[in-house]
Amino acid sequence: MNHDDILKVFDTDGILSRSFSGYEYREEQVQMALNVTDAINQGCVAAIEAGTGIGKSFAYLVPHLLNCLENPDKRVVIATSTINLQRQLFDKDVPSVFDCLGKKVTVSVLFGRSNYLCKRRAKERIAQQPLLAEDPQTDEGKLAWCLRNDFPGSRTDLPFNFSDPSLWADVCSDFETCAGFKCPFAQDCFYQKAKHQAVESRIIITNHHLLFTDASMRDEGFVEYDEDCLLPAFSSLVVDEAHNMERNATDLFSSVYSGHSVRRLIYKFNQRRFSGKSAFESLIPFSEKKDVVDVIPDILKLLGERTVTLDSYLQLFFNELKGRTSYLVKAEEKSLPRLKEFFPVAVQVQETLFRAAARLREFSESLQAKDTPVGRIEEFDVFQKNFEDFGNILKSFCAFTDDNWVHFLERETRRNEQIFNVCLAPLSVAEILNKTLFSRIESIVCCSATMDLNDDFAFWMRRVGLNLCQKPMIKAIYASAFDYQHNLLLLTPADSPRYSKDNMEAFLIYVKAMIRDAILSSGGGCLALFTNQSLMEDIHHELAPQLQVHGINTFLQSKKSDRAKLLVDFKADEDSCLFATNSFWEGVDAPGNTLRMVIIVKLPFTAPDEPVFQARSERIEKDGGSSFFELSVPDATMRLKQGFGRLIRSATDKGIVLILDSRIVTKNYGLAMIRSLPDSYHPDTLSEGVCNKIEEFLY
Repeated sequence: MNHDDILKVFDTDGILSRSFSGYEYREEQVQMALNVTDAINQGCVAAIEAGTGIGKSFAYLVPHLLNCLENPDKRVVIATSTINLQRQLFDKDVPSVFDCLGKKVTVSVLFGRSNYLCKRRAKERIAQQPLLAEDPQTDEGKLAWCLRNDFPGSRTDLPFNFSDPSLWADVCSDFETCAGFKCPFAQDCFYQKAKHQAVESRIIITNHHLLFTDASMRDEGFVEYDEDCLLPAFSSLVVDEAHNMERNATDLFSSVYSGHSVRRLIYKFNQRRFSGKSAFESLIPFSEKKDVVDVIPDILKLLGERTVTLDSYLQLFFNELKGRTSYLVKAEEKSLPRLKEFFPVAVQVQETLFRAAARLREFSESLQAKDTPVGRIEEFDVFQKNFEDFGNILKSFCAFTDDNWVHFLERETRRNEQIFNVCLAPLSVAEILNKTLFSRIESIVCCSATMDLNDDFAFWMRRVGLNLCQKPMIKAIYASAFDYQHNLLLLTPADSPRYSKDNMEAFLIYVKAMIRDAILSSGGGCLALFTNQSLMEDIHHELAPQLQVHGINTFLQSKKSDRAKLLVDFKADEDSCLFATNSFWEGVDAPGNTLRMVIIVKLPFTAPDEPVFQARSERIEKDGGSSFFELSVPDATMRLKQGFGRLIRSATDKGIVLILDSRIVTKNYGLAMIRSLPDSYHPDTLSEGVCNKIEEFLY
């Protein structure tokens, strides 16, 4: 594969221009495709920032397709951060590339195992409530529909939502409960079908979490990438949405214990699902260990009681923190008055978990497997493993033997119930990713619209471990193809009150008035991005009725809201406003007049007391660096670029980005943040002139 092959596809009179009537030649897209080609040919790692409208998916798909055609033994894995992009690549982009080139190879999309329905578990759930299964509106009826119809098998294919959000966990495919070849549905298993399709495919579209899980399993089992593991053998890798690599790897390699999860496990252990019996009770006739049978219920009862006691200590601990939802725990704090009682109780819970696991293992080993119901032992064994895993998390948490792990406590509210988590997270994922991915795969392309911060990728490379990689590197930055100078007005009122605890009242009064007036000036069509849920809810509560008077509907992101439905409703109402936080800073694609203004209420700095962030900051300071300039500012800048990028999604889009945090123009680091954004029309602005500028620009 050479450069001429690429030019034949992307050039002004190339295959793409002849295939698509509206095709526009983009020099940046051509150069990116050539970078990808060089990375494949030379065995390099390529880091490529491609702005909106470049057409980066075609730029990496075409070279990899041509490489697969030239080399029948080669396979490429494409990993995205979101399922939405997985589906877009599989359903739209890859077929389009195949159609225009007139060539194709086998391709498959592979989600994590828990995204697939398990037919055996679904049948068992239906058997518990056979009458409900006859009603298509019930969860059991919906499951019956999946088994009756030509359902592809993944959660993304469901044409409905279950009323019980926890139901999917009980019916999804699960490695630990899988009966394997003994299962009556082994030949028709949704997950195994997807795995088989992946083995038969030359292009596999998956996600970051599955990629990192595969890499971890290869590392633990000394399996090279020329052998099959969780993913089939592959030689080339594309990581799209690569700005999320550190966050997703941190999530994957973290471990969490919660008393709520243990008690839910005990409940499921005792749940009567098999002719009025629990899995344990249904297996008792097949065991010779009657003494073990008698003691297991008592151990599980004691375990439940001790988890409640531990949660009580955590409840008191967080009550003293006055509203805090997380807390970084250090080794020297084991002796603090408010924590010293936690650790002995945690050790008691840990020991009881290990005792329960040992008894369950002893019971399981005594079973006469050949006579037991299909899959029952495998499903029973999952309890033993989960108890053991939870015990190991508590053991590691209490030991503090490795300072490369962050220890923290966390409180969350779920369905009006407070849940307490004991968490372990890697201090850094850099060495892990370099060891398991970058140093072992032949060619790797990492791309995103937001990876560079005017620092030659230095920050992003440090965070993901590419600075440790010894392979040759290709780095390239391609600005967006869209005309930001004429189509985007950036407003940053320099006189906005500074956000701080001491100035909160003045800031709130200002922000409420400015958001209301700006939305009225734009006539709606606004995405308001927040960094704080309670602040967002407070402002929305006051502004929603005021905007409704003017015929402007508002939507609010909440823990109960469905993200996809929110976006559909927002796009359907052209003059509506969406108040959102967290995940809505990226992945929102609403081209056209539906979104004509993005309001960024506050610069997206991570809260300094967020435990993993705090631990990473302290490590930088300990090593003689500045955590603010080496972590806080670059991290916030990357998120700001994502939020800013929600507005212009096509060549005809036009609109305003309004940033209400005056630090963006009054601080030196704020000016550096602006320089990292696409070069837009950015006049000097005071608050009193904002509304006039909005109206003049739009209308």
